[in-house]
Amino acid sequence: MEIKKYAEGLTVGNMTIADFDSNNSNTLFSNDIAEKLKKVTNIRIAIPAYDDKLRKRLLDENCVFVDRMMDVSINLRNSKIDFQKYIRFPLELSNNPEDRTAICEIAYSSFVRDRRFHVQEQFDQKKANQIIKTWIDELPNFYLCRYKNDVAGFLALHKLENDAAYIHMAAVSAKYRPSGAALSMYASAIMECKKQNCKKVIGFVSSGNTPVLNLYSTLGASFDTVTDIFVKEIHQ
Repeated sequence: MEIKKYAEGLTVGNMTIADFDSNNSNTLFSNDIAEKLKKVTNIRIAIPAYDDKLRKRLLDENCVFVDRMMDVSINLRNSKIDFQKYIRFPLELSNNPEDRTAICEIAYSSFVRDRRFHVQEQFDQKKANQIIKTWIDELPNFYLCRYKNDVAGFLALHKLENDAAYIHMAAVSAKYRPSGAALSMYASAIMECKKQNCKKVIGFVSSGNTPVLNLYSTLGASFDTVTDIFVKEIHQ
């Protein structure tokens, strides 16, 4: 389990299927994980979808199912799509503190139901913003989609070792969404990945996020591994 402290009273443990004791029918958590749980206020659990046995055990432990996520992949080697035709706004790389402040504000207003940041059963934007700010503060740099002097959106890419690039975070200001800024931004990022000889671009999207699912479909993405997300508040 990976533990991250975001603020006083907000320490999150991120768990995967590897953290569960599948050989023990009496307890869900191993002794090691049980000790780590004493250090957190909330846990966020990601497990393969359709694992009915583990799902039932999580529900029995008062964990709450909150989202179903899908892996997304765009194969750049075989794609026949003309990404250039979707680009309407220039993309620029930045790590400027003023730009970082601007993208924080876009993220706060965009990620109002995103379960990467909302780790409580009930949505709590103040706590989610603490997690969002930490994520953005830790970005070494980010791409900006700018209209004149206004930041319309941002996208953060992580280059992976297997010739792939991972879209870590992305959001567009509400007033620029009708203009096609999101599609332009993603297409520009894909073109940048091609310049860096990446073979594919991958992401992770909620099954309930129809606009982003449609965007990825337009860009020729395939959808594969499905993951269920559960959360639980730990009362110390």
